[in-house]
Amino acid sequence: MIHSQKMHLAIFFPLMIVIGVGVFWYVQKNPLGSTTSDVAIDTTTPQTTDTLPTGEPSQIQKNTLANNTTGKQEHPLAILDKQRVEDIYAIQSALEHFWDIHGEYPYIDKYLNKLGRDGTACLNAEGFQPAGCADPYRAVVPYDPGLGAYLYMSDGESYFLRFTQDGKSETFPEGEGIYDLTTDGIVPLSYVQYVGEEGDSDGDQLGDAEEIAVGWDPNNADTDGDGFSDFVEVMNGLNPNGDGELPNGEMIRQMFLLMATAQ
Repeated sequence: MIHSQKMHLAIFFPLMIVIGVGVFWYVQKNPLGSTTSDVAIDTTTPQTTDTLPTGEPSQIQKNTLANNTTGKQEHPLAILDKQRVEDIYAIQSALEHFWDIHGEYPYIDKYLNKLGRDGTACLNAEGFQPAGCADPYRAVVPYDPGLGAYLYMSDGESYFLRFTQDGKSETFPEGEGIYDLTTDGIVPLSYVQYVGEEGDSDGDQLGDAEEIAVGWDPNNADTDGDGFSDFVEVMNGLNPNGDGELPNGEMIRQMFLLMATAQ
């Protein structure tokens, strides 16, 4: 057992040195606070690097294009948050229609069902169904446009729709957290309160040493003050120290995930 642990450490530390040197070199050549075009979101031309393997634009690119049509430059995650609220109210409208007709809400004998996927792609008189409902109350049930999921629970008499918000807004001053939409309105279920601890002074789940290495403030959970924590931005491939996408973001994201796993 001891021998196995030593072998794991022998592999882990050289790997971290290689990753650390790579990140340090890249950041020196490409400062994350830079305002040059390789860091900022392009407001005129879609970024060809921001596409999925299928050739489809990623959600961040779609958000950028949406910004361009309105002339406003909103944070990509703020657009996702707004879309989540719109989706949740659209689902609620279909549920209330179901209630008006049947005197109950769609019941599913499972805990926390993900909506908009597989067996919950549409809603008709039979309840949530796979895609292609006949006479649907909701032909296409939306799903979370980001990394989360819309969750649904109902005993037939009441229900809740669970969704996330990545940042602060007038509607959600608590910011990052989990919320339930019920028949009584939106109820905060839990939201993140960043509490510092040893090695992570701002409590944003990103280690101090690593934040310092890439030029972020280890004492501020939201280095660039845009209402979205450093952790949320990293996990979504965005720059916590300025606008636009995170240069070499996937490598840096994996570095932080590896560090968190090791701890």
